[in-house]
Amino acid sequence: MTPATTTPKLAQPSRKGKKAWRKNVDVGDVEEKLDELRTEERLGGKVHEKKDAALFFTDTTGDEKNPPTKTSNRLPPPTSVKASLKHRKLRIDQILTPASTIPSIASRKTAASSVRLTTGPKLRNVSKAQLAAVERIVKKRKAGDVVVGGGRKKAKKVGGGMVDVWDVK
Repeated sequence: MTPATTTPKLAQPSRKGKKAWRKNVDVGDVEEKLDELRTEERLGGKVHEKKDAALFFTDTTGDEKNPPTKTSNRLPPPTSVKASLKHRKLRIDQILTPASTIPSIASRKTAASSVRLTTGPKLRNVSKAQLAAVERIVKKRKAGDVVVGGGRKKAKKVGGGMVDVWDVK
């Protein structure tokens, strides 16, 4: 086919579906920038915002732990392979140990939680009906209507209410 008969490529391809959106949108530059930000965060914050004193220091004391000696070039005494394997650190611990002698930067400050926890007793899941019943009992006890042994005391009826007060026996 000649170039005159080919259909021109659309300037903006269709992004109707999720697959088409992922196919036709380039997010590489955004991902690179996010990776840079994550790296800076891991290394202790944004370097361009820090002062020089926070980034560099002059070591005037030297290494006091192991002063250089003439015997430092010697090889360590030979040990058995089993003994060296017995006291060897785990691989994950070797990876995670900081190799730098410079102390790490403290973690960034985080915002305080907006939810305040109470120091009182733990609340239990109780239905509203049960809670209302307990509150009624507490109110009655405060008013003095309820006796500890059970319900209210009822007055005893003598003879069904038919008593002659003036009758002398």
